[in-house]
Amino acid sequence: MKKIVLMSFFGLQWFFLPVSAYAQAEVAALQQRIADLERQNKQIMQQLAELTDRMTVQQPQAAPAPNAIASAAETPITLPDAVITEGNQSRLSFYGFARVDAIFDDSRPNAAQLPMFIPSEAHGAENNGNFTLHPRLTRMGLNYKGANIDLLGGAKISAKIETDFQNGGSESRAIMRYRHAYAKLDWAHSSLLLGQTWDIISPLYPTVNPDTMMWNAGNLGDRRVQIRYTYNPNSNISIAAGLGLTGAVNLQDLDANGVRDGEDSGTPHFQARAGYASPLFDLGVSGHYATEETVTAFNGDTDFDSHSVGVDFIVRPLDRLSVKGEFWTGTGLGDVRGGIGQSINTLTGNEIDSNGGWVELGFKPTPDYTVSAGWTYDNPANDDLTAGGRKLNRAWYVTNQLRLAPSFLIGLDYLYWMTDYLGLPEGTDHRLNLYSVYTF
Repeated sequence: MKKIVLMSFFGLQWFFLPVSAYAQAEVAALQQRIADLERQNKQIMQQLAELTDRMTVQQPQAAPAPNAIASAAETPITLPDAVITEGNQSRLSFYGFARVDAIFDDSRPNAAQLPMFIPSEAHGAENNGNFTLHPRLTRMGLNYKGANIDLLGGAKISAKIETDFQNGGSESRAIMRYRHAYAKLDWAHSSLLLGQTWDIISPLYPTVNPDTMMWNAGNLGDRRVQIRYTYNPNSNISIAAGLGLTGAVNLQDLDANGVRDGEDSGTPHFQARAGYASPLFDLGVSGHYATEETVTAFNGDTDFDSHSVGVDFIVRPLDRLSVKGEFWTGTGLGDVRGGIGQSINTLTGNEIDSNGGWVELGFKPTPDYTVSAGWTYDNPANDDLTAGGRKLNRAWYVTNQLRLAPSFLIGLDYLYWMTDYLGLPEGTDHRLNLYSVYTF
């Protein structure tokens, strides 16, 4: 009996030994799995932090700097960018969209794809219809974010290069142009921008007509190379000032000596804006001053001034309802897209005064559909014009945008556009613009 008990004990011992080894192996495997999951979780958190940081940089701040606010057509929804990381010190992100526009005019504008005004319907030119189809507003861009620069007070460095194809060429061989090309240094409450971007003045623009955004028809401001300093003492207030290139937009050379009149003046183009932002409304006041000079005298004058003052605003009384607009007055405004493109009367030697603006009501009945209606006008002083000059440019419009997917929208805009002339019949146009935008 004792022999049998001993044999049973040793048999159980040999049975439990492999079971114990198996349990230890299982525990080791589970420990390794937990370590792997912790490492993966750490990587996910790091990627999430980088994505959150990048999205924070891309989104407008509570107190937007000049030109931070755009229409849905100008800046459709942006998906997460592709990112290249270099030693966790810099990032290069890609963005853009593919866009196609189909446009019908019942009376031909001065340019079907880049309309600024409607030519006079004198001598039987009325009701001369026009149709165009193009992808020129397709856009591509690069955002760069680099390491902080200790020698400049820990400034964060970034840069942007953005292009589209609205630069001439044939319809099947469009030429690329740069829209933005600048570097920027950011501190806690200020920034310094060097390169080309939007003008400081007139930071808003209508939702309609993204080809020219109603330039010379009530909306001032374009893009130009500049050196800009912005100060944000708190989340509500923004103050910006900068020096830019005069003649960058209209390339004016009245005396045809091969030197642009703005560069010939030997002085930069000065702009400034002060803005206040809150949840219910945004308000800004801006202005510019520039000079131009010619070798040839025009009615005894060779020096010409350009200056403006304006106000911009956005009111948000309800979550789905907003009102935005701008109003301005000034003189010699051709280089900032005012005066219906007329700056100087070469017969009298006088700068052309003008006033104008626009206002737009936007309504978003559903998360995927937006409708807006607006009015724009640019009104040069008749006394400063000669016979045949453009004396009033105005338009009524309605826009519709339907987002079919987070990255895809379609739109249909309608404009009734009118341009009056001194001593000539007016020009009128009913304009329909159907477009699609796919964001990447």
